[in-house]
Amino acid sequence: MVQYPTQNHVDMPTEATMTMAVDDDDPVPFTPVTPAKSNKKAKPNPSEVNRAEHVHEIDLRIIFTNSGHSGRTFNVATYTKNLFSAMLHHDETIAVKATESTLYIAHDPFPKDKEQFRKYFNVHNPTKHPKHRNQTVIGCVILSNRTIPDIKKASNDTHTMMTWLQNNHTYLEADSLGTTKICTVGYLFNVHPRISHHSNLKKRIYDELEKVTITVEEAQELDPLAKEYHDDNSNETFIPPLEIYVTSAGHGANNNRVVTQTIGIKSNIEHAALLKEMLIRITKNSPNNKPTLKFIPTGLASTIGNDAYSALICKNNQYLTAVTTIPVVGFTEETLALSIDAYDPTTKTKKKTIRNILLDTPWCHAIEPTNYVGKFHLLTTKAHAQEGRQWLDANLKPMFDNYISKLPAFVPDIDNPIAQRADYRPQSTTMTTYAAALKSETINSVQNTTPTTSKRFNKPPKTY
Repeated sequence: MVQYPTQNHVDMPTEATMTMAVDDDDPVPFTPVTPAKSNKKAKPNPSEVNRAEHVHEIDLRIIFTNSGHSGRTFNVATYTKNLFSAMLHHDETIAVKATESTLYIAHDPFPKDKEQFRKYFNVHNPTKHPKHRNQTVIGCVILSNRTIPDIKKASNDTHTMMTWLQNNHTYLEADSLGTTKICTVGYLFNVHPRISHHSNLKKRIYDELEKVTITVEEAQELDPLAKEYHDDNSNETFIPPLEIYVTSAGHGANNNRVVTQTIGIKSNIEHAALLKEMLIRITKNSPNNKPTLKFIPTGLASTIGNDAYSALICKNNQYLTAVTTIPVVGFTEETLALSIDAYDPTTKTKKKTIRNILLDTPWCHAIEPTNYVGKFHLLTTKAHAQEGRQWLDANLKPMFDNYISKLPAFVPDIDNPIAQRADYRPQSTTMTTYAAALKSETINSVQNTTPTTSKRFNKPPKTY
């Protein structure tokens, strides 16, 4: 059976409905759809935008210790880059300042070639001293919103700066000596490095250096840079910059080695000769046989001989073993400077400051301030400590009640208006009587036991 196509009805257009194509612009032009591109725009460089305002400009010395084999090449640029990358964890704005430009660590490429690296970093010449042979030291000026102590102690969830420094054998120094090479000029003996208040000690050294008699010609011969100071300050004494630090001093080798703990004095290498000369000139002998601060210049062993130098070190260890302190509260610097009428065996009576009254006693060797207002340490020896405690307990209260408190300039300490030993614990009559009876009873019972019997009770019995 043949099928035929069906016929469909189609309406033909008329003149009224017919339109013609025209070449006019479409009000909504066609816009092709294109795949989105990733944003590759670089981060703004601080040189192109407003730079961060830094709080601190710090002269920094960086000490790297090469703990590997001596033949291993030490790439100082790589180690420096790693250090600043670690510091970025705790200050993203940190930068290194040069004479004509600033290196922003977070944005600028770190210098790789020697010329560019030395533009920002002062690489010190290596030292020949065996103790520092494996060290590389560089100096730089950094801009930061945190101090170096703050950066050292900084820690967050992903990074601890102190751990990084220890693991990478890196040490940071920021002090008044700037970025140039430094050296140790000598050591201080007859001073306890852990007891002495370092800020006060440094001030005392500067005060003594100001009194040193040295001509302008002598100073300029030892330190040519002193001329610049004298040009601006006439004939005033030029005092080279210095810093003090805890260190050890030793001599000899193997079984003949002697060593002591002390405080070292360091300065820039260009000032070392003048500073050493001035420190030697301030050395004084004690008028009352008390140990006084003694400066031991480096290289002294070659002058006085090995045996004498070793004896000096041993004598300093003897001092460190003997010295102790008596803490007192209720004293301020102003109170110690007050003068009262005090008995003197020579003049019978004269005005003396509270400080001198204490120092004139046979047991008090020095008065050391502390970081707490109103608290001082009186230095003495272990042999004279009890004598000192008894003197303080017997004299401080009447001294304040009868003399110091009546002075118009006296301002009492808020917490302790009358000075006393910090470890003094006043006891009632009942407590004193009870303690004496208990002591007597205990001593009598111990005397009646044999050494073998007494050892049986050194420990408590076993309990089950």
